[in-house]
Formats: sequence, structure tokens, C-alpha cells
Amino acid sequence: MGFYISKLTAPDSPTSDLTGKVYVVTGGAAGIGYHTSFNLLSRGATVLIGGRTPDKVKKVIEQLEIDHPEFTGRAKFFEMNFDTLQGAKEGAERVLGLVDRIDGLVNNAGRLAGAGPYELSKDGIEMVCQVKYGTAPRAPERKKPADRVD
Repeated sequence: MGFYISKLTAPDSPTSDLTGKVYVVTGGAAGIGYHTSFNLLSRGATVLIGGRTPDKVKKVIEQLEIDHPEFTGRAKFFEMNFDTLQGAKEGAERVLGLVDRIDGLVNNAGRLAGAGPYELSKDGIEMVCQVKYGTAPRAPERKKPADRVD
């Protein structure tokens, strides 16, 4: 999992107010990604939740807004599929179409090593590496806040 946060939005504590900040969480509809999205939303941030399955992610967002009406309008879905470099680029373009800046990026999407057969992506990269590492730098390069921490 990769993590990117600007100096201006680095949380001082687990309860820092993030109102007005925009975060992108890939794979944010389940597991650690869900809890990360929930935590950011509960602190006031707008969260773009990326996933490969639109219906699944939209149901998660709908349930979050039912259970927590204060989240309404701040959780947004963007479709992403990191199985190809083109898919990563298209996901980044979708993010650019939703917001004018990104304050933080949590690269949580991934594939579990050993969970299936060895497989190469269409780009010729081993699939676990493709999804976990091959796409991680793409979104921050495309949309930077004023102060970037590398």
C-alpha cells in the first residue's frame, strides 16, 4: 500500500479536522480501504473511492450516507482498474474530472500474491506488481497540491 499526503494536510492526530480536504482512496470500498475512507469522511474530508466494480462501491457509499447522513455528498465513486497501465491512466483522468485538487492519496488497491496463478498483465508486467506498484505514482504526478512531500 502506498500513501501520499501533502505537508498542508498531514494529520496531527487521529481526530484532526480535514474539512475541505480531498482524498483519493483506491480500493476504498472494503477492508482497510473502507476503514480508511470512513475515517477520512468522519473527519470532514471529501473522499473519492476507487474501485473496479461500480455497483459494489456505489452500494457502500449509499450505505455510508444512510448510516452517517453527515457524509452525504462527500463520498464519491470513480471507476478504476489497475490491471493495465491504460486503466490506471483512465482512473486518474476520472479523478481529475471530479475534483480540482487532491490533498492526499491512499494507494490501497492491490492483488494478493499467491492467491491465483502467475499472470502477466497486458503490459507484460507480473499482475501483483502491476496493480500494487506499477500504477502508484500515476495519480500524484497528474494532480499536485501546492506543497508535495515526495
